[in-house]
Amino acid sequence: MSDETIVVALFAGVAGMLAIETRASARVGVAISVTTIPAAAYFGIALGLGQAREATGALAVLSLNVLFLIIGAAGTLLLQRRRGCR
Repeated sequence: MSDETIVVALFAGVAGMLAIETRASARVGVAISVTTIPAAAYFGIALGLGQAREATGALAVLSLNVLFLIIGAAGTLLLQRRRGCR
């Protein structure tokens, strides 16, 4: 697992929340997909092939990416609340 994946997930969470609040373009979905689809696909393939260790690793990466998406989105809302933007 690389640190870049987690950083992308964090910023995708921020971008996703800002997009929801400002009714921005659907392109933000691409950033979110970049952090989730590869890990989810690898998990499914590894599980289907009976490779439990690889499936577990992919599930860990997917879980961390989703966690950092949530942290980025929640952090954005918290920062906006503290700055009085909401």
